[in-house]
Amino acid sequence: MSDPEIMYSLALIASAQTVGVDPFEELRNEGYNSIAVYSSTYIGHMMHYWASYTRNWIDVYTPKASVGLQMNFTVGHYQTLDLSTITTHNYDILLIDNYDWPIEGDLKALLGETPLLNINSFVKKMFIEKTYYSPILKLAAKLADHNKVLVCYEATVLSLKKRYGDSLSPHEQHVACFMDEWRAHRSDPEFDDPIWKANKYTDDYVLECIPGPEILRHPNGLQVLANRTSNCVNVVSNHRLTTNVPDSFQATIWVFGSSKVFGSGSDDSHTIPSCLQKLINKSSYNYRVVNCSNYAGAPEAQQIRLMETLPIQPNDITVFMTCREDHFLPFAGQVPTIDLNEVFRRPHQFGEVFWDDSHMNSKGNEIVADALFAALMNNGAFSLCDVDSAANSRDKNSGNTDTEHAESNNTAFFNLGEDMSGLEQYLGKLKLIQKPIGSVVMNCNPFTMGHRYLVETAAGKVAHLYVFVVEEDSSYFPFATRIKLVQEGLADLQNVTVIPSGEFIISLRTFDAYSHKDKLQDKVIDASTDVHVFGKYIAPSLDITVRSVGDEPIDAVTRQYNAALLDILPRYGVDLVVIPRKAMMNEPISASRVRRLLKERDFASISLLVPQTTLNYLQEHYGQQTNKQDP
Repeated sequence: MSDPEIMYSLALIASAQTVGVDPFEELRNEGYNSIAVYSSTYIGHMMHYWASYTRNWIDVYTPKASVGLQMNFTVGHYQTLDLSTITTHNYDILLIDNYDWPIEGDLKALLGETPLLNINSFVKKMFIEKTYYSPILKLAAKLADHNKVLVCYEATVLSLKKRYGDSLSPHEQHVACFMDEWRAHRSDPEFDDPIWKANKYTDDYVLECIPGPEILRHPNGLQVLANRTSNCVNVVSNHRLTTNVPDSFQATIWVFGSSKVFGSGSDDSHTIPSCLQKLINKSSYNYRVVNCSNYAGAPEAQQIRLMETLPIQPNDITVFMTCREDHFLPFAGQVPTIDLNEVFRRPHQFGEVFWDDSHMNSKGNEIVADALFAALMNNGAFSLCDVDSAANSRDKNSGNTDTEHAESNNTAFFNLGEDMSGLEQYLGKLKLIQKPIGSVVMNCNPFTMGHRYLVETAAGKVAHLYVFVVEEDSSYFPFATRIKLVQEGLADLQNVTVIPSGEFIISLRTFDAYSHKDKLQDKVIDASTDVHVFGKYIAPSLDITVRSVGDEPIDAVTRQYNAALLDILPRYGVDLVVIPRKAMMNEPISASRVRRLLKERDFASISLLVPQTTLNYLQEHYGQQTNKQDP
């Protein structure tokens, strides 16, 4: 093959690996149970990687005359002088990338009954059809089943140039590699380029926002983002963080796509989903926006897998963004579409919107969000659904989920370590308890009237409520005291059972940030492990179908934890109910407020915030006559 053909084949093979397509399995389905590949080192390396990644019934041969002889291949690779040294009758089919490699004797005599297939034809047929067009059509059909869908054709410098010729800005016509420009800017502070003048990039910003995220691959082929915490780029529960998401919402907008949706080159607050969330918050609609980018260059097959793992509800909106026109066209006429190339056709007044030939800067992302919001409005996608109907729809749909598939995906990327001792014993104890349908998890440091109000309200909504008291001893009041005060303060509620949380709910093992949350109020935290453990293990053991929390106007860590609950628990059939905080004198009742008053020994004010049982304990242990250390 020529160099362009080699690069084309390499690109197709890489795309197949990205989306988890197994073309060799297609050959085996056609009856070829043993396969030999005879190829140059470049193609052979990629083919061997893919073959060994998927099956051990494929052997790859490379001629010794090929370049890069010292590459380290694993089992299943052989170096050979020429094709004649391969015992072809041991294989059902032979794939070859160049008929000009040294061959001794007649090719047909050499091959015997073994069929020959050209690799380039193979990758074109298998990879293009299986990687691109088949998934696109499947995705189009899947999206057409959703009530509210918008498919977006993204604008890039290349797509604008292809369609509108030279009607580009000088920067767009000569856009360079961003990292080259960054290096030029670092060596010359007077570096004259509009993209730097417009964005004022710092070194820290560039090093955080430009590199791609770490990708995790599930055994079934699903590709997700690795969780990450930093100043500019945060990934929580395997999704790029969308900023300013409301604590409670009526429905969700799921935005699917690749690096442009991820927000390559932008901090969390300036990605397309975050910009869209800002517009939603200013409107009369109550939606959250979830960034569902998996960062893959050809994401259609991945999006199908990812969609199957997410709790998309009838009132939700699904937005799919692609930068390929041939991927965009199959959706026309099936679902609402928008072509962003028309938005960014010059002349326009936006200035420079690209930081490289594909990705937009913060201004460009804001314009894209404006266009998406307008398109959703014009297509009637938004609705003023009420919370109860949304919750009911979740209840009705929870039984229609492929549970085994969802569980494998939801639990793939949290880790309790190799030592699972204690978990089975704890789950066994839970099974001995009467089955509930409701739950609350509280620290109670100490137990207040706010906690009492939360439990009373939650208990009024369920047949039975379990109150888990955080057992981790990292609070001012020890666990033994806290659970005693909770038990005494709830003793009159007949359908409430108080139990310890063990080491698997808000513990150092599952959510260590909670133990020092006072120092993390300005940080992005990841609580997904704790929530997944609750959803997969704890809730099923007690048949929990509802978890109730108080809304959190004060504590940023708890607020992020509640957001993780809202995002993840529905995947396990558990609804989250957010209950407004009880207030006293125009201020939410909180345990931290009680501790502040306790320092001052202001028991008169404390008496308005805690049950009598808690007040009695505090007066006994912290009265004027004691030397107890202040909280």
